[in-house]
Amino acid sequence: MNITRRDACALAGLAVSLTACSGGAQDETTSSPAADNVSADTSSSSIDDILAAMTLDEKVSQLLVPAIAEAGSGDASKWVGMDVTDLEAVPQLAEALRKHQYGGVALFGANIKETAQTCRLTDALQKNNASVETSAHVPYLMCADGEGGVVVRLNMGTRMTGAMAVGATGSAAPDNARETGAILGGELAAVGINVDFAPDADVNVNPANPVIGVRSFGDDPDDVASLATAMGQGIAGAGVVPTFKHFPGHGDTGTDSHIGTATVDKSLDELRACELVPFK
Repeated sequence: MNITRRDACALAGLAVSLTACSGGAQDETTSSPAADNVSADTSSSSIDDILAAMTLDEKVSQLLVPAIAEAGSGDASKWVGMDVTDLEAVPQLAEALRKHQYGGVALFGANIKETAQTCRLTDALQKNNASVETSAHVPYLMCADGEGGVVVRLNMGTRMTGAMAVGATGSAAPDNARETGAILGGELAAVGINVDFAPDADVNVNPANPVIGVRSFGDDPDDVASLATAMGQGIAGAGVVPTFKHFPGHGDTGTDSHIGTATVDKSLDELRACELVPFK
């Protein structure tokens, strides 16, 4: 099992874990321990109290969101995840996850095949985490990419248009972005996923960019800020935590950071006028 360096590393933390799991839709056919754990662990304690009781290992583990990958698949250009759709079929994975109380698990297309199977997997992962001996049981951030367009993991869900197409709808764009987020968030919540690695808040100002492109709402920082905020509100309204990605500046790079080191040669003032606007 490898730790993915994707957006998860900037996302996880105890406070977000508790927020993510304390609300959101649950599939009516699947019982998840997440809500019960939060109620039991936080009803009479503040997050500060919970943190004070946690060991250093537990605090550090909360900052890690592993993905399920084949052993030795360190080549990011070929990384597609491990075809694990049933936790009971891979006892060594369940055992590895119980060694630490990680902040969550990131699911990819190899783990998500159909609705009932995904419900069973997310439920099994939460229950496996609840069996960890720890000072405070913090339910997982169950994470997946759900941007719509070219980046989706819930292939059985509604096929939404991508961000740039939403951005091209003029005065209707904010409402369209919000509705897109609501639909994507609602469907993720229904299968036990409580964190969406979306929306994409990159300002797409470099036509040579090989990885952002149509995933961005556009090349105007104020428009991107408005539409990313609207989509994030739609996702959050479904009880799912949105993630504004990527690291500011990725819309003006000529390198895919999955396979190389992307750099942006700009002054701080230039970044403040463009790339940082949506994140602010």
